[in-house]
Amino acid sequence: MPSQSHNAQPIPVAGTQPKNNNIDSKKNWTATVQHDMTWPAKLTSFIPSHPQPESETRFDQGIVFTSFDKLNEGEWPVWPSGPFALDISYQDFEETRKLQVLWATQSSSVNGGKGSFESPTTFGGKVSCRKCLGVLQCTEDSCPVVLHSVTGGPAKIEAQLACKCQCGVDLKHIECASQSTIIQWGQIGDDISTRKYRYINGAKHNHSRFPNPARTTTAEDKCFQAAYKVRPKATATQMMVGAPTIDGFTPGAPEHGLKFSNPAYTGYRLRREKQKSGNGPTSAFGHFARLKEWKQQHPTVLCEDYTDHQINCISIQTEWMCSQSLGDLSFDGPLNGLLSDAAHKYWESPDGKLIVTSIFNKLMLKWVPVLFTYSDGTTADHYEYHFLILIKSIVREAQEKKIDITDEIFAMVVDFSIPQRQGFSKAFKQFFLAQVDDTRTADELNAAVSGLLKGCEYHYQKAVTCLSRMSSVIPSGEKSDFCLKCKNLLTVGEEEFFQTVADIRRKWPHTQTWINWWLIPENAQMLFNCMKQMTSTLSAKLPSTTNAEEAMHATIYRGVGKGHTLFDGLDGLLAIEKYYRQQFEAKQLMAPIAYQPDGLTTRARIFAKHNTTHPACKHPTAEKQKHLTGRGEDEDLNSLPPRKRTQVSTVILSSTDSESENEIANALMDILMDINTIPETPSPSPKKTPEEMLAAQD
Repeated sequence: MPSQSHNAQPIPVAGTQPKNNNIDSKKNWTATVQHDMTWPAKLTSFIPSHPQPESETRFDQGIVFTSFDKLNEGEWPVWPSGPFALDISYQDFEETRKLQVLWATQSSSVNGGKGSFESPTTFGGKVSCRKCLGVLQCTEDSCPVVLHSVTGGPAKIEAQLACKCQCGVDLKHIECASQSTIIQWGQIGDDISTRKYRYINGAKHNHSRFPNPARTTTAEDKCFQAAYKVRPKATATQMMVGAPTIDGFTPGAPEHGLKFSNPAYTGYRLRREKQKSGNGPTSAFGHFARLKEWKQQHPTVLCEDYTDHQINCISIQTEWMCSQSLGDLSFDGPLNGLLSDAAHKYWESPDGKLIVTSIFNKLMLKWVPVLFTYSDGTTADHYEYHFLILIKSIVREAQEKKIDITDEIFAMVVDFSIPQRQGFSKAFKQFFLAQVDDTRTADELNAAVSGLLKGCEYHYQKAVTCLSRMSSVIPSGEKSDFCLKCKNLLTVGEEEFFQTVADIRRKWPHTQTWINWWLIPENAQMLFNCMKQMTSTLSAKLPSTTNAEEAMHATIYRGVGKGHTLFDGLDGLLAIEKYYRQQFEAKQLMAPIAYQPDGLTTRARIFAKHNTTHPACKHPTAEKQKHLTGRGEDEDLNSLPPRKRTQVSTVILSSTDSESENEIANALMDILMDINTIPETPSPSPKKTPEEMLAAQD
């Protein structure tokens, strides 16, 4: 019989059966979770069922029956002790991990494995038992160590006894006569979900629990998973410490289960969770499972994914987004058509891009998203996939609303990315060549595409501004003249256009490569009026820039942040869709979503006053530029000549990939050869000492 000293020394370790999986932020910093080491273990509490079922086998003779909801406060006891019995379903059997217990047990069949799962009663069912193997205890009464007995027969236990306790004293084996029985019966055909189970727990255990169970429980795993979902980017150490809150730190992993006190085990479980969620380094299979689960959780969201040897893409579109994708070009002003652009900071992966297409909503007077696509690059194939999904959704919406499908409903404003333009062209041709009622050839469809894409004037103007600031290319006194000529190229007629181009080439010869790039037919046809393939009527209905799409990206960043993992990012995009959809539904009920006047009127007023919709971005006035120098009043810094430096110029020809490396290199060499290097101002003579200054005065 063990001494009473074992009963008086509870071991301060984590409990193994939390009552719930809530993460409570309140934490007692001076206390640790006490593990029940009562010797012998406490009996399992339950409420007897009424009426009691009749006994059918020798295993449940005289045993009191209970039910799952009346057992241990409605939870399965992982340390069951004392006689009781209950009947459970297949679902409960699986949810409790096949009636998992933490005692060291050895399982075996009964009656030589005879019996049938399809037996109509427990009497003919398949019977198995679990025999408790007891515990190992230190022979020193003052030592609280109780160890898990290993399975595998007496030889394994003898080998375990050959080891010493951590205090250096021998161990002893405490045998236990408790044995539980499980009867499986009632299965209908091959449907395992119809199988029934009767569990009969054995006699009371004659020893305590042990603080080093071999596995975690369902409740402990739920707590750990809940903590991981709160901090999906946490490290193993951070999981063990807990998450910071305004009230302190949440409970760490060791407080959810004793096995999580091992940093290596916590790291292992954390990697498993990341793999299952598709966020781990080797999470390929977890990714597929998580994607399937994500689609099941959002059955009303159109989610299409495509993977081959070149691209990986996932597009999502809700029913509301699809309903907004069809424009009728009826809005008064350049607010019709589509805008498309890629955001580069939304995903955690440096290769991940978020391609967004938006349309102007006449009711909300806002641009709203109609299609989101994750892509692992920005090649023509990536854009082709995105635009093909977009075209299909627009056509589907037009057919449902019985609206004629014309090319103009696909008109959009894009930047000068060659892959983006090629992707739209390939998607447009692929879709309409497959339509039986469309008899156009590939060349005719190519011509149609040229009339549907409009280039972003803001990108062109920024390129002009950037080049004009390079004094080695455009002398400072000729900057305004250069900018004016480039601006006139957008609107002048054909004859004046080529005359202006000739003037630019003659007056600023180092702009040859730059101007030639903008004159590439594919670029010029989207930008300059005299060369546009798009009709003037359609062009006037479309915006001149993709700034609204850039603002959409900023709204997404403000709303749900940047650097998302895949599924966290997909959830964030649905949250953004909900943000716009709620405003749309409120507007339908005539509820205000903005103060009067509306956003368009406000922007027009600000632009008329400041010549920009962002007056805070203007250069500060001379008054704001004044600052205290900390020097004497007689010293006017503004009167001093500017410091002369060696001027180094850099040219950024374009953000696209169209220029070859040789052309760029040649252009840079031409510019660098004409840089006038102005020598540095000579270093001032060393200051004189006070003695030298006095001598000079004398």
